[in-house]
Amino acid sequence: MVKAAKKGTPVIRFKGGNGKTVFITAGVHGTELSSQVAAMKLIAKLKNTPINGTVYVMPFMNPKATAKNVRNYHGVNLNSKANVKGTISYKTVKLIVKFKCSAYGDFHCT
Repeated sequence: MVKAAKKGTPVIRFKGGNGKTVFITAGVHGTELSSQVAAMKLIAKLKNTPINGTVYVMPFMNPKATAKNVRNYHGVNLNSKANVKGTISYKTVKLIVKFKCSAYGDFHCT
């Protein structure tokens, strides 16, 4: 996943059975590392766990900000840009709709 993040924003899919579809993101802010680590741990867990449905995980929504350890990349807070065409936030919303997800979780740090 880290290697894939060097080329863009990775998304991994786990599918099993005909259950519901969920989409999970982390790392919209590059300095929120614990949520990104948790997403990676979830990926590791799902690799060996049968599921009934589909789970999409985007562990590094803003990998360039994560690599630079900055909250917002080029001063842009992607959390408030889901309505702006071309942003990863906008593209993520489009994926959620396209995949007919019944739930979406956007994880940050607390």
